[in-house]
Amino acid sequence: MTGTWVWAGACVTGTAHVGQGLPCQDSVACRTWQRAGTASILIAALADGAGSAPRAEVGAALACSLFVDIVSEAFDEGARMEECAETLRYAVAETRLALELKAGHDGREINDYASTLLTAILSPAGGVVGQIGDGAVVASDAQTPWQPVHWPDHGEYANTTSFLTQPDALDQLRLAVLDVPIRRIAMFSDGLERLVLDFRNRAAHAPFFDGIFARMNPRIGIGHLSETSEDLASLLASDRVNARTDDDKSLLCAALVEA
Repeated sequence: MTGTWVWAGACVTGTAHVGQGLPCQDSVACRTWQRAGTASILIAALADGAGSAPRAEVGAALACSLFVDIVSEAFDEGARMEECAETLRYAVAETRLALELKAGHDGREINDYASTLLTAILSPAGGVVGQIGDGAVVASDAQTPWQPVHWPDHGEYANTTSFLTQPDALDQLRLAVLDVPIRRIAMFSDGLERLVLDFRNRAAHAPFFDGIFARMNPRIGIGHLSETSEDLASLLASDRVNARTDDDKSLLCAALVEA
């Protein structure tokens, strides 16, 4: 399968944070990478900063941007999609190390920058999805409906999860190697879980995602679809969504289209 990736993403401050005068602690980053004569590769990340961490928004933003930069650099230096699981794990480890160095430079503890982290490296033939913490990644190919790649990690106790900054973060990293072509993928923070996941059946709410991807018209651009990102932000900030969740909300969607 050939093609190129288009993507859109948005983060919106939850009404609870607005009321407290707090910033949005979610972040997303995405990039398409391609060398002449090779398939288009999607590199994506989404992070949800821990509400109890004083620098959560900084940690989430750094986690996403660092991951995308590190993976892109790895491909620049010759990494292959056949090694994408190793590349993802390496990039997560390097991202955590960079946060640790940032904390030391700022005279802070690394936990001050705590966030979850959802990641993906995908080519037209498949790839890998990684997850630390809650939120989820759902995917669909030409033959199967929307499916969660990993189920959200809500920890042993209520309102707990795993974070990139904890000492055993790499042990908490869940990896799924996808050896079939994935045409559509969406990742989202826990603020949207109850709206877009069926917890009883551990399934994705397909009509929501089908509706989102119907907006992703590749004729309006290749790579980042900025107009679609603006539409996503409007949706996430709508009264209809805010009536069901007061948390920060982030959503990153990518589709493989014919080049």
